[in-house]
Amino acid sequence: MKKKFFALTAAVLMLAALSVVLIAGGSKGDDSTVGGGDVPYAMTSDFKSYVKISKVSVLRPDDERTVQPVNKVASKTIKIAYLGGQTNPFFDAVYAGVEAAKEELAPHNVIVDWIIPGASFGTGDYGEAIETLVTKGYHGIVTMIFNEGMIPYVDSAVNQGVAVASAIVTSQEPNKALFFIGQDLYAGGVKAAHALADELDEKGKVAIITGFFAIYGHEQRRLGFEDTIAKEYPGIEVVGSVENLDQADKGYEQTMDFLTAHPDLAAIYNTAGGPTGAVEALIQAGKIDDVKVVCFYVPELEPYVRAGQVAAGIAQDAYAEGRDTTIRLFNYLMDGVLPEAQNLFTEMFVVTPDTLDEFIASKQGA
Repeated sequence: MKKKFFALTAAVLMLAALSVVLIAGGSKGDDSTVGGGDVPYAMTSDFKSYVKISKVSVLRPDDERTVQPVNKVASKTIKIAYLGGQTNPFFDAVYAGVEAAKEELAPHNVIVDWIIPGASFGTGDYGEAIETLVTKGYHGIVTMIFNEGMIPYVDSAVNQGVAVASAIVTSQEPNKALFFIGQDLYAGGVKAAHALADELDEKGKVAIITGFFAIYGHEQRRLGFEDTIAKEYPGIEVVGSVENLDQADKGYEQTMDFLTAHPDLAAIYNTAGGPTGAVEALIQAGKIDDVKVVCFYVPELEPYVRAGQVAAGIAQDAYAEGRDTTIRLFNYLMDGVLPEAQNLFTEMFVVTPDTLDEFIASKQGA
């Protein structure tokens, strides 16, 4: 079973790699002029690529997943790029949202390109991609600000007249991203701590598997969890934290190591990608009924949640992180319409065996 699991993982990653839109080629669509269309705000002398939105944050906007494009057609093509990722299948749900936005925005004379700058989260790869997109004349860019090293690239693009929005993860350090759409990542860690404490009756040993220590969002989820456990649940002990680089096979081996070091392990908390590796390890070790798993939901977890092998998976509305960010950026580029706050924190749906079908019906994806 282990060989079949890793073979499937490799196949998924190969398909993801083949789906990358290469920056050098850009979009297949050409710039076009529409007679009688509206001149986009981004193409006027009054355009400001950055303005500070007065309201700091709002939790789950009323129009999450339903925000509509402004009812205008650009007289000249607006070009938007979304810098995605492929480190784990979570990005499939984000991509679905971006593709939905692309379809919705096409009648407005908008090109939307999904671009994967590299196989992992390299600041140099993403920064170079942003620089290339500015040179190629994109009007708007959506990117993750996964560490402070991304900020100079974001600010430089904005200073050159390109509006930038951040999605999925952003830094709390000052930067010129117009707005952010994604989970309140520290609050996600807090929610995970409470969910796991309920599963454990507030006692037992817990191991943490994070994605990357260097990624701000993963760290916020880890710290939110650890701070909450330390403050509110003295009967729970965190026995260690490791990074799996968002890879299920690495998480598999790390789970086996934790089981060897702590035969009485009570739970695994996975902050990012690759949670199926931990679940598969527990199944192979015959520990799936003894060790609880709480993580952040990704689509491939569905059979494990349905079987009761994952106690809870916290979702972040990946579909909205893809679709809504793209549409809201268009609304600003086209008509100067700003979202209601700098940070639009998405819904944190807790996916359990009892709520799984409801979650799938919501089409959030992850």
